[in-house]
Amino acid sequence: MRRITAADGLSLEAPERVLELDTPNESLDTADPKQVVAALFEQQRRSVYRYLIRLGLRPQVAGEIAQDSFLRLFHHLRTNGRSDNLRGWVFRVAHNLAMNEMKRAGAAEMPPTDSEIDPAGNPEAVLIEKERMRRMQAAIRRLPRRQQQCLHLRAEGLRYREIAQVLRMGVSSVAESIQRALASLAEDLK
Repeated sequence: MRRITAADGLSLEAPERVLELDTPNESLDTADPKQVVAALFEQQRRSVYRYLIRLGLRPQVAGEIAQDSFLRLFHHLRTNGRSDNLRGWVFRVAHNLAMNEMKRAGAAEMPPTDSEIDPAGNPEAVLIEKERMRRMQAAIRRLPRRQQQCLHLRAEGLRYREIAQVLRMGVSSVAESIQRALASLAEDLK
């Protein structure tokens, strides 16, 4: 067992193995919400955080919202909430909290992704990669907001069904949004 302690002092224990989320969530033992949330936290916290950053939140705010999403999941499960599609549930809560925060404080500029570039690499290759990433980010920012959200969630590994649940839209609309976004990006980045 591994203990995880959140900033507010909530301590969770999770088995060393990582839960396989591609299997139906009914296989999760919801008898112990701490273990379920701890395992999901270990597996999904970085994805939720990256999604929130891509929405335009500052890193500190994104971290707080990601943590709050998992704490809300714990309270949801503890009060006998439904335990199907927990990954989608966490992303939906994080998305809603992010939208509320952005309305309240205004969206921050997307941070540069220099951390994704190897700083020890060839300086010319690093410069070319930075320019490519800058163009890609600019092209993504020009997409309609819904297409951006669909792309970001898909990049975090969510399936169309899960994206539809998070964004409260139809699965066919998700597929169409992603298809249009990719076509726009391909055209924009020629």
